[in-house]
Amino acid sequence: MLTLHYDNGEKKYELQRTIPPGEQMGLNFADLIHRRVADRKGRMLPADLASGTYDLRDLNPGKGGQLLGSELALDTTLGQQARPNILRCCGVDQPYFVPDIDEILFLQNSPLDVQALDCTGTPVELSFDFNNWWSGDNSVAQVTYKNAYGAGPGLTTGYASGEVEVGNAGYCTLEPVQVQVPITVFQFVVQGNPFIFVGTDSHIVAANTYYATNGNGAGPQPPGGTCCGASSDTSDIVTVTNGNTPTIQFTTHDQSAKDLDRTLTFEYTLSSGAATSQQMNVTAREFAYATNNNPSNQCTLGYGTNRTYTYTIYTHPDREAVDSNSGLSGTPVTEGFNPALTCETKTGNGSLDDNGEFSDQIASLCSSAPLTCTQTSTQTISVAGYLVRTNTLQWTSTGVKYTSDGPTQ
Repeated sequence: MLTLHYDNGEKKYELQRTIPPGEQMGLNFADLIHRRVADRKGRMLPADLASGTYDLRDLNPGKGGQLLGSELALDTTLGQQARPNILRCCGVDQPYFVPDIDEILFLQNSPLDVQALDCTGTPVELSFDFNNWWSGDNSVAQVTYKNAYGAGPGLTTGYASGEVEVGNAGYCTLEPVQVQVPITVFQFVVQGNPFIFVGTDSHIVAANTYYATNGNGAGPQPPGGTCCGASSDTSDIVTVTNGNTPTIQFTTHDQSAKDLDRTLTFEYTLSSGAATSQQMNVTAREFAYATNNNPSNQCTLGYGTNRTYTYTIYTHPDREAVDSNSGLSGTPVTEGFNPALTCETKTGNGSLDDNGEFSDQIASLCSSAPLTCTQTSTQTISVAGYLVRTNTLQWTSTGVKYTSDGPTQ
């Protein structure tokens, strides 16, 4: 067997001939290329091939004496020649698939290779020696040369067969070999926002929920696995609830330094040990400041104030508004006054609505005569304990003067 290796050893060309005792076989490599001579497996050398390596193997060692490689001109221009040698072979051990367990996502491809350890213990690729590749169940996985495709969630086995050169006392023989690999095809998709909110209030933690599904609302496939989650911020707390549609919640105490700098990792593991994972980059957002509208005065008697302000909450570090997609409805909003109010206003705590906003009513007596109650008080407004606005409220004879003291960004 004469084998030519080229393309960095990735490809090879094999010629198998019978040489009677005392006879010889000569080959012209240029002639093999130019005449498009096919090897024993139908492969042809590329027309632009200019270099490579070769080896010789006696497929029937010990019969008829030793096979010798004579001098061989590799480049007639430079006169380079290979020295004669007695053929020896560095055979391989039992081939195996890489990876040895293949875990694929539904409708995705996964590379497969066949490797073995040669006589020096070095891994070598043998995929090109295997000309038959197939799957135990094509409805789960379709296995072709060096590739597996996830056709449907489930479990099956991938196979490949061919002939490999097995070493024996320094000589090599071609032996038929079949390898196999267990394949699991997962349908696993984690759905959730590209952000989490800082805080421990139950409404915030609920908003930081991610759902493990099959991508269509049902549970991950194959069924029966368990989920886990982790954050690149090791101080984050992860709570997992397994079931038909597992949920993973995150509680964090510190905001991101920049957008999408935190990585959440989700893993789905079967009882067999087969597992798949998904990562998401998110921003940990902390309530930072609020903007408000400029409502009209609902008091029409000439003296007094009755205005309802609507606040939109913004977070750091992204400076993005909390909105209806944030899932924060019901998150508590608290206000305080210093000093305590002696003139009229609407006091009390509230919560964010479905749009992630809240309202606050500032009022005094509504009268046709000048007001007699006067005072100045500082109002503070917090969302889930995070200060988002400080206002100065001044009651005068004409009504309430409202001044925002920030923060504004």
